[in-house]
Amino acid sequence: MIAGPELVAKAREAGVEMRSKKTRTGPLPNKSPEEAEKLGLREMQQALSELVGRDVDFMIYESEEAALARAPGIVVPKE
Repeated sequence: MIAGPELVAKAREAGVEMRSKKTRTGPLPNKSPEEAEKLGLREMQQALSELVGRDVDFMIYESEEAALARAPGIVVPKE
């Protein structure tokens, strides 16, 4: 899961399907990389897939709180 209002806004502008009252994207599957590419996430998606040896899909949430309310996760600082 990735969280941030700026990235959600960028996803909306790119026409990415929104879910849950438009507070998160649908999955950005590794097998259909176009949306991840539009959002600048494709390189990271490919690297993570290679690292773990399986497809890695993303969902983008409006906030960390929204993401963690949906499922457990680990918060990794931006930088």
